[in-house]
Amino acid sequence: MQQKFYQVRKKSNVDQETEAKLPPDQVDGLIAVLERIRSGADDTRPGLTLSSGLGRTVISARVSQLIERGLIEEGELGPSTGGRAPRRLRFVSSAGHVLVAFCGATSINVAVVDLSGTVLHEREELWDIAVGPEQTLDRLTELFVHLTNEMETGEQ
Repeated sequence: MQQKFYQVRKKSNVDQETEAKLPPDQVDGLIAVLERIRSGADDTRPGLTLSSGLGRTVISARVSQLIERGLIEEGELGPSTGGRAPRRLRFVSSAGHVLVAFCGATSINVAVVDLSGTVLHEREELWDIAVGPEQTLDRLTELFVHLTNEMETGEQ
């Protein structure tokens, strides 16, 4: 039986692309842990262990992987429940950006949002969607390039 692997890409501080292949069960665990932290359901390793059904070792490994990828970070100490106080974990919404588009009958809207969905930069223009999918997708690509260039240079 051949095992499927997902590729996760990250740009390092020296702007070199690195790859890490993860088996699906690890991806599922990463997603489960990240979602609990992102949603605010849990913000400590002990809380994640109790609520997720994953073992302490698995939680520790997934939290380390998420920290390495810059998706979460450790914060202040949380309340102690009898032992050492746990570190709180925070979602880093600025760890990446998502390009989004909405195509209406008479206009197209494009935006760059952070990982929490906050709009960082947007643009709208009149567009006749009846020109067809190829021209519309070409125009969306142009707008995304323009939008990302504007963000890099700080222009509006």
